[in-house]
Amino acid sequence: MEAVPTDKECWYYMKLVTFILEIGMEVLHTYFEQNILNAKEHLEFYMFLDDNKHYLFHECYPRVRCCKCSQHCLASPSKKGCLNKKQFMLLFDIGPLTEMDHYQTGRHNDITKECLCRIIAKRSNDVDCMDITLMYAIVQSCCFENSTVIHGNPRCIEVIKDTRNFLAHVPNARISKSEFDSKWAETEHAILEIGSSLGNYFAKMNKRKVDKFKNSELSMDAIKGIIENNVDEVKKNLQALIEDQRKSTLLVKDEIIAHLTKYKDELSVDIRNLRFEVKQYILASCSTETTFDIEVPKMNAAACGPTVYVTDTDKNVRKCRVEWRLETPSTWNLPEIKETLEKFSALLRQWFEIEFVYVGSLVIKTLVHKNVLDNRDEMRTSVHLFLEKIVEVCRINADVPTVIKVALIIEPDEFDKKERTPTSISLRQYQEELAEIALTGQNTIICAGTNSGKTYIAFHIIEDHLIKNPEGKAAFINRTNILLEPQYERACGVFSTLFYQRKINIWKAEEDDNDYFIHKIKNSSLIFLTPQALSNHLTEKAATHISIAEFTLIVLDECHHTYDNSNYNELMAYYRKAKYGEKLSFLPQILGLTASPGTKKAKDLNSAKHHLRTVMTNLDVSKLSIVKRNEEELLQYTTIPEKVSSFLIDHINDCRDLYDALKSPPKQRTEIRYIQWIAETKDKVEHVLHKDPKIPRLLHACFRHLELYTECLEVNSLLEVDQVCNVITHGYADESAAGQNAKTDEETEIVNKLKEVFVDIREIGRKIEKNPDVKAVIELLDREYQKWKEDSRFLIFVKTRATAKALINVLPDYLRSTYLTGSHKCIAEDGLPPDEQIAVLENFRNGDHLCVVATSVAFEGLDIPLCNLMIRYRFRANEISSLQMRGRVRRSKQGKEIHVGTLGEFETEEKNIKRQYLMTKAIKEVSELDIDISNAEKDIYQMEEMDRNSKILKKKQRRQALFRVHCKNCGVLITNGNFMRHINEKFFVVCDKGILRRVEQRELPKKKMRIIDGCQKRLKAFGLECGHDWGSIFIYKECQFLVLSQEGTKVFDIGNYKFTDCRKWNDLPFAIDEMSDEDIVLYKSQL
Repeated sequence: MEAVPTDKECWYYMKLVTFILEIGMEVLHTYFEQNILNAKEHLEFYMFLDDNKHYLFHECYPRVRCCKCSQHCLASPSKKGCLNKKQFMLLFDIGPLTEMDHYQTGRHNDITKECLCRIIAKRSNDVDCMDITLMYAIVQSCCFENSTVIHGNPRCIEVIKDTRNFLAHVPNARISKSEFDSKWAETEHAILEIGSSLGNYFAKMNKRKVDKFKNSELSMDAIKGIIENNVDEVKKNLQALIEDQRKSTLLVKDEIIAHLTKYKDELSVDIRNLRFEVKQYILASCSTETTFDIEVPKMNAAACGPTVYVTDTDKNVRKCRVEWRLETPSTWNLPEIKETLEKFSALLRQWFEIEFVYVGSLVIKTLVHKNVLDNRDEMRTSVHLFLEKIVEVCRINADVPTVIKVALIIEPDEFDKKERTPTSISLRQYQEELAEIALTGQNTIICAGTNSGKTYIAFHIIEDHLIKNPEGKAAFINRTNILLEPQYERACGVFSTLFYQRKINIWKAEEDDNDYFIHKIKNSSLIFLTPQALSNHLTEKAATHISIAEFTLIVLDECHHTYDNSNYNELMAYYRKAKYGEKLSFLPQILGLTASPGTKKAKDLNSAKHHLRTVMTNLDVSKLSIVKRNEEELLQYTTIPEKVSSFLIDHINDCRDLYDALKSPPKQRTEIRYIQWIAETKDKVEHVLHKDPKIPRLLHACFRHLELYTECLEVNSLLEVDQVCNVITHGYADESAAGQNAKTDEETEIVNKLKEVFVDIREIGRKIEKNPDVKAVIELLDREYQKWKEDSRFLIFVKTRATAKALINVLPDYLRSTYLTGSHKCIAEDGLPPDEQIAVLENFRNGDHLCVVATSVAFEGLDIPLCNLMIRYRFRANEISSLQMRGRVRRSKQGKEIHVGTLGEFETEEKNIKRQYLMTKAIKEVSELDIDISNAEKDIYQMEEMDRNSKILKKKQRRQALFRVHCKNCGVLITNGNFMRHINEKFFVVCDKGILRRVEQRELPKKKMRIIDGCQKRLKAFGLECGHDWGSIFIYKECQFLVLSQEGTKVFDIGNYKFTDCRKWNDLPFAIDEMSDEDIVLYKSQL
């Protein structure tokens, strides 16, 4: 059998590829057939494809509607598919068109609607037609996104797929030992776990195959067989390697003869009964000549070592290559020697630095210092000591007399091993100045205005950090997914090698699958995530705990939020705990980025400096990075838009008719105070839920209407009466649904009252002129549009979601306006989910939308290169958000910032300008100081430690007590406390099957169905008795559980006969047991 002669990095690559293609694909095909096809009672692969062709079609054509979309629409302009056309055509045939109305084309003959009836699965296909990437795409589309429960852990397919993709894109078909060990361990674990779901017999056989493959040598015949029987494109890399090896074997002797011209007498090295006969060859292109003309006596390695040891302190180390070719006896275990030399190469490095070890015969490629090569005595001594150390560490039997011939091929031309420098990004001079402190490895905050390129400076620092620390891990943190996604995509373009090696990743808090998180962290050189996503795994009670010391660099974008109880400061609390509590010697470097550290409403310079020092202390930063030498260049690139002010009068008296129609709230209360009054009064109502449930229920119905009316007032003050009517209409639809669950005539009457209000407002609308504020905004937009036409990018900031959604309806059609809001719930409707937020920004960039009306979600970090007009419409801001909004205008010297507001709102803006001045002055003065933050940082840690101990004490003091859980909105009893259990202190469930008969289960959008800590969120749960939201239905250990929502429930302390005030389940003063295996068994036995 022909062996595979290859260097170690090539061998690692071939071993891992063949492992996946041979063992891995056999297990995966069996898994798919047994656990997916047979589980669904599909006898044939093509039947499965036909049943799921709607999902698969939209993975290939995500934006094209089909004839099935009228029943269940899967097409979306923002959707990204996971199948390419080649894969789709491998699975399906497209027949002639029979239903003409099922097929439509657009203006440019592009297909806008496809007839799914003519797409038929190929009957000739079987499961073995799938490679790993195609199988994962099918499982993801037909099972993950369809929320199908599959036996076993299908996430293991993704692990194998990631390894395969890593190998497909690795340069030169070579991987390092650390990469091999890491990928092999993950892939082996995934293959064994998948095999374990196929029965005990298969699992045992699979384990034997894996062990046998692991311990066997590669052979050309075996690799050729794998290539012939596999459909994966990655096999082409194996074919190329085999061909290269074949050519190398034929030419190796000719190459040596052609290039080696100098030969001298033999150097004999005796190590006990072993004799190494060394012949020296020097390449023809070399001018340096080194000879061994005498026999070297036996020497002691320990004694001679120090005389030839050379350090690598110089950045530009001058080295030459030396190749050792040993004719080894058959008794030597070459694979073991090879492995030992790789493992203990550091012990040999003082004489010769091992680069590669080849198998077949024994060939060792090394580097040697040029000054050693130029000195005959040192070279001779180094050769002897190197061979002596090989015999020692490899435990070669030196008792049997043996002669080993060694060809020493020397390439004396210098091989300069110079220190690499970052090359991915070319920085401007002011950016280089901002990066100086961070490049030395110190913690710092980079303070520079919007549009100064802070993100790219951070990328440059990350690249430099990973060059200096090849095993390092960098985390790029941002507060929201809407900011994280574009930064991740930008980084994938900058760090293309990391991207193709699958070493750059993104993680979101809602993807909190613990095992997969650890997999991502372990295999990432750079990962993007939110502070909450990372904090979830830094806490000691996390199912999969990691230390902050796993990272070598942490970048915090918009770091001015690092104070008080923010997510950023919570993250840094783990850093302080590691530093002072665990006393770790190694901690990650911290890099903060901000355009405006803020002043926390400071009134003087000292207060502003105090706030800045607080943020610095929280980040363990003693030096600020600001621009001093290159200020003129910085001003050329930062944004200073033209500022235009437009004063408006308050409209409180203009809408008196509307107030009368809505039965206006008391005149002495302002709008904000009134909203606060509603919230405070609702809390008081919850404390009487147990006395008379009819009254609280009626009061909550009233408050829902008052909130709706308050929203109408907000919309009326900014827009038109037509938009107020729309708000009322949506509210009436929601309340009509709630009215079906009404328990009293009074509640029904309140619901019906909305219809009367709608009629009154519509009548008033006929008599009122158009809102002058809206007219002024439209005129501003029209003037700018005439200037920019389709290059227009307009951004309007408003206070509420309701205003954002209503305003786009009155703006000119040619602007193709849309809204951008946060994802949290508001009074009447849900916000915009993160994926839709990202889609809005993408469509804004490419011109599908020329105008976006946004709430505060768009303040920070959004990169909108073409935004040429920003309007603040009746929007009060603080000094940070004011500066951040101004930064959204990206057209230098051409952009405009326009304020449309009342006198009071402009007075607030004047205060912001003064605070921004104080902030700028504070930054300059603090940057000149040598600040010692250690004492202040210790004080913060000690206070945090006291708080942690206090929480632990409270937890220990939780008492065993009787309590009940009630609906927060109406007081209906949900369950007794003895049925409550917790899962990982994250989910609090009702361990009573009877509760499932008391709830209405409603479908969740697919994007909200996810697996967290082994719990799969499937449905929303609403009480049948009241129609209110009680929580969600989760699948845990193959059981359906009701997970109670803290927002929709209230806990009643039976002993003290009162309701408790707790915002989180973990804050309850009662002891709730953890879900046990016994609880699961008992739950399953319930009828």
